[in-house]
Amino acid sequence: MRITGIYIKDFGNHRETTIDLKHALSIFRGPNESGKTIIRDAVQWVFTGMCRGMEKRKDEPNLIRHSAKQAEVQVLFDHNALEHKITRTVSASAQTLILQKEGKVKATGLKDAQAAIYDVLQVSEALLANLFDAFELSRLASKDRKKIIQALFTSDSPDVLEKYLIDNGHSGLAKATINGTGSTHMDLILAAYESKGIEGASAYAVDQRVFAKRELRELVDPEAPEGKGMTKDEMETALADFRKVQAERDNLAGPVMSAAKEAAEPDQRAGVEDKIRELQKQMEPKADLAAAVKKMGEALTEAMNADASAQVEESGTPGPALAAHLNALSVLTVTGSEASKKSIAWLEGEIAKLEGAAPKAGEVKKHEPLAPAAQVDYDAAMKAELDNRMLDGRVAVLKEQIASESEAMNKTLSISKGWTPEQVQGEISKLDTQLEVLRKKCSASDLITDYEKRKAEVVKKRGFLHKKIVNWDSACKVLDPKHEALAALFSSGKERFDNQFKQITKAMGLETYLADDYTFRSTGFGQADSYGWLSKSRQFRVGAALLIAICEQIGFHTVILDEGDILYAEAKTDMTKIFRSVQASGLNAMLFTTGKAEAQEINDDTHIYAVEEGRVS
Repeated sequence: MRITGIYIKDFGNHRETTIDLKHALSIFRGPNESGKTIIRDAVQWVFTGMCRGMEKRKDEPNLIRHSAKQAEVQVLFDHNALEHKITRTVSASAQTLILQKEGKVKATGLKDAQAAIYDVLQVSEALLANLFDAFELSRLASKDRKKIIQALFTSDSPDVLEKYLIDNGHSGLAKATINGTGSTHMDLILAAYESKGIEGASAYAVDQRVFAKRELRELVDPEAPEGKGMTKDEMETALADFRKVQAERDNLAGPVMSAAKEAAEPDQRAGVEDKIRELQKQMEPKADLAAAVKKMGEALTEAMNADASAQVEESGTPGPALAAHLNALSVLTVTGSEASKKSIAWLEGEIAKLEGAAPKAGEVKKHEPLAPAAQVDYDAAMKAELDNRMLDGRVAVLKEQIASESEAMNKTLSISKGWTPEQVQGEISKLDTQLEVLRKKCSASDLITDYEKRKAEVVKKRGFLHKKIVNWDSACKVLDPKHEALAALFSSGKERFDNQFKQITKAMGLETYLADDYTFRSTGFGQADSYGWLSKSRQFRVGAALLIAICEQIGFHTVILDEGDILYAEAKTDMTKIFRSVQASGLNAMLFTTGKAEAQEINDDTHIYAVEEGRVS
């Protein structure tokens, strides 16, 4: 993995920063508090979700630049010749994480995307968290350093131990789970190895062998029953008869008795049929009601027409014919032509006839309206038809109820066999008598059967424990720390890493190596977990050497080194040696320093960035 670009927005004191890492060595130079280390923090935060100044995830909003609402950091990196990008954002109320591969989203969400990052880089959470601070890496306690470094060894990992056990005939340890734990013996052996080393794994196997031997000693044969009872055939016949009668008795006491009680309940269908007959008496023939509605409708229409004609007569307005003649006379009189004079004379004659035929004032009789009475008759006919329909619907529902109850009754009678509850109880009593006889007859066979069963179980368990002891005995030999094959398997990885670490420290002018307990040792200094006896420059170089060796081992081709100014306090050549070691390993490096740097003193493939108040140029 090689970092190729960094984008920072509103993170720490950086408003917006873009860094294109094209050179083997990138030096970020600037005064204290200028924002150099914040670049390292941003990269660490993108990869791990944690960085300097954070104790818990809830501290993330503190990373946002003052007055900004959201911080965002992107890191581009090449891995296995494929381009990847990680984008992480944080605001006061939300956090996001996205992993992209070749421009396509590979994973999103804090949990899923973080797991995908570990998976892509093939590193553990603890290891990735320690790749950003050389000082902290050198100050780790030896037990923590051991966990991190051991995780690098292909031959010193739990996976290899598991393969070693399987290759030696112990694949069964990974199969069945242990009651109450959900884990297999293989899981617990590997857990013991991760916490206490191969000695812990060996101790687990020894304990299991002791437990199996103790369980075998405590296993006791069952006592044989007194008397032999019956022959085997007689026992089987008696038990078969008992089970058959018991099953018949259970059926009578359950489904048959329930059905008999239900059948004994009063039949509700007669009452429902009475309701149907009562409703049918209230109903009238549908044809008569329809004819009445039609007749009343016609009468209503006729009455409404009569009322309209009478209203015209009572109002004294000219009829339709008289009104038409008057309008025509008015038009012809206006034109005044000779051709219309004959028409005018004819119209005047006709008008006189119509006016003479019209009733005179006082001759028109008052008309009594016919429509209201006709409407009442029509409404009554309609209501009678609607009431009849409602009664018909109720009758249909009741008939369906009768059909459903009849079906249920037939089913009940079929189950109850037509017996009353008293008859069913009588049959149950007969079967109880048979069961008592059979129970006494089977008592001896029950004792013998139970004894034979328990005896067979003990024999089976004894054989299982014997086999278990043999297997654990073999596992103890395989996991013996003094076993030559095991010792060779778990020493090669550390030796290779230690040799690599020695070469890097030697290139830096130091002679430091990792002891068997993973403490640092140097000629003339003895052994110590603390570096209080070393200058800060030496501490930094040892930490840098360890970081370079780890990055080379895991394929993390970008080494990040802060506190570079410490090197200038003693000698420029110290930094030169470090980066010669980095480049010799085929790695790139990022150095953050307050000192001066001359590119030509380090390497031609070097770029110096000036950092000031959160700006990079």
